[in-house]
Amino acid sequence: MKTFYLAILWASIACTLGARATSSTLFDTSFENPPYATGNLNGQQSWSAGSPYSVVTGGISYDSGSVDVPGGTQNLSIDMPAAAQGASAHHVFATQTDDFYFSFAVQWDWAVAPANGRTVWVYMGDDSNTAGTLGVVFNPLSGTVFTRIRSASNSNSNGTGITDFTDGQIYFIVGKVSKADASTNYNRIEIMVNPTSTEEPISWSYSASFDSEVSLLTTFGIVTTNNTTSATDGVFGLDSLRIATDYSNLFPVPEPNTAALLLLGTTAGLLLRKKGSRN
Repeated sequence: MKTFYLAILWASIACTLGARATSSTLFDTSFENPPYATGNLNGQQSWSAGSPYSVVTGGISYDSGSVDVPGGTQNLSIDMPAAAQGASAHHVFATQTDDFYFSFAVQWDWAVAPANGRTVWVYMGDDSNTAGTLGVVFNPLSGTVFTRIRSASNSNSNGTGITDFTDGQIYFIVGKVSKADASTNYNRIEIMVNPTSTEEPISWSYSASFDSEVSLLTTFGIVTTNNTTSATDGVFGLDSLRIATDYSNLFPVPEPNTAALLLLGTTAGLLLRKKGSRN
């Protein structure tokens, strides 16, 4: 009988943990093999991407406080000297009309801080175009990482962000896009940079507020800006990308089998101990 109950407990734990990991997740990738192979990103796992975008060996890991994001063994890489103005990559996720969250790790290795004003813009939009988007801009020249909203009519509003963006440093970005003040359109993006807790912040560190003029979001995108390239522009890497309707799903959870084994083993031990005490 004990064996039967333990089997039921095992199944319940595995199902519960599995549901938590996937029920609110819209998109989740660390560019690992499988299913990603090293080489050009275009066409892999439904990505559309220009030639500067590729999957390369080497993960981007972030670990601070209670936040532990293992980068694995591969990441998405942009060869910046080869990336012309508007070189982009994008991936579709389930259409969203309510608030949702996103996270990703980045690292930009440059030989010399690009004096040409090159930037990388990571965004969520209603299609592959950068009009009608909410996102984060990385600018080595000014040493900044900041929020940006671009309306469907191509008006920009830059928000707040960090001012110490550094060569080779790993940054873990956690954010939220929303329809603030009962708006029918998305009009607010908020981010934390290098968080130390997996608890959703009561007050976000940086934000931008502006009418994007779009009421639904369907696409994650990356685009390079400024058509003046240089051999010293370096390599921009992105890893551990997650988009979810539940904040807790932005962070890795234990594998269901591992967590279930731990709890199951503890429960079994308690049962056996109880049986032994009766004997």
